[in-house]
Amino acid sequence: MNCKVIHIASFKGNLGDNANHLGFREKLKENFKHINFSFTEFEIRSTFRKERAFDEDFVDLLNQHDLAVFGGGNFFELWVDKSSNNTSVDIPIKYMQKIKTPFLFFALGMDISMGYTPLGVSKFIKWLDYVNSQNNFLLSLRNDGSYSTAHKILPSKYANKFTRIPDGGFFVNKLVLSTQRKSKKIGINLAGDMLDIRFNKNRGSITYSKFLTEFSFFINSILDSDHEIEIIFFPHIFKDFMVINDLFSSINEKHARERVQVSNYGYGNNFTLETLKIYRQCEVIIGNRFHSNVCGIALNVPTIGILNYNQIEYLYNELKLSNYLIDVRKQYFSKNLIAMVKKVLIEKKSIQEKQAEIIKSLNEEMDDFMQNILNQFFEKNNIFKNEI
Repeated sequence: MNCKVIHIASFKGNLGDNANHLGFREKLKENFKHINFSFTEFEIRSTFRKERAFDEDFVDLLNQHDLAVFGGGNFFELWVDKSSNNTSVDIPIKYMQKIKTPFLFFALGMDISMGYTPLGVSKFIKWLDYVNSQNNFLLSLRNDGSYSTAHKILPSKYANKFTRIPDGGFFVNKLVLSTQRKSKKIGINLAGDMLDIRFNKNRGSITYSKFLTEFSFFINSILDSDHEIEIIFFPHIFKDFMVINDLFSSINEKHARERVQVSNYGYGNNFTLETLKIYRQCEVIIGNRFHSNVCGIALNVPTIGILNYNQIEYLYNELKLSNYLIDVRKQYFSKNLIAMVKKVLIEKKSIQEKQAEIIKSLNEEMDDFMQNILNQFFEKNNIFKNEI
């Protein structure tokens, strides 16, 4: 059987987004082996840039497909006041009413870290009223605290309509070939966006400048302590280069010249898989971005989360890995990070065993979702109607 899928998400410019989509499609193929899925990609950022819109043409395009998938991604944030429903999923109800294609909102993030208002929530609830009244829409949230957020800000009858599932990035393992480690690498991802939120004095954070001082102290100290260690930075979006560049000015020059690397930056699925091969070569991943942590854990590289955005704390709490989280908004965090890296290097095997159990559990959770809820949704909407 064939199934034509239109996939609405971000596909270029963020390595984590590609990991998410690759993992999702891999699990889809695993669970529906009798289906030949083909994908048409609709870049959501084209709507942000006003190049395309969620309009009549969008609806016509959707209705030419057997299945629509929106996400994953952090698109149920509730600060987008100019949107018809206060989120980036800005499909007005008048167009939702014309969509006939079964529509899966896959593992979206419901994020309130950038703020929300009662008016914004009421707009979203009005939109949910329509979505929940129809049989051809299925709502799901990813495991980054979004389900708890839904129950925090929405009445129960709305929050309960969402299914909590793992992010697609947790399932990239089979797609990334194992490669031999050539050196003792520590992989680091530092986020260069939303610095005003990540280092907000009113929220008790140290300044960005102080963060750079502390983090460079960590790098210099960890390289001084073990002459076999090398550092490699993984930028996920172009803004990450700003932090890396700012940091280099404080790193010991000999270390910067001889033992610190910066991974390539690019876009697309092939580039993502090549980068994740290098992730897999690392002894430890230190992740600032959500998907840096997700991918490190998925590839079973001992992973330490660094916290300056609440989403990371929520993720580690859900995975019961909060012992491997360092809050880099606090004074003198470098000492804790140094101690944590040394601890992880010593306890690497036991950490890998723990992470492997988590990934096994997340696979079972996703399989259960696809085999039960998603399969019922497909059957109810007669999605497998096109036979080869």
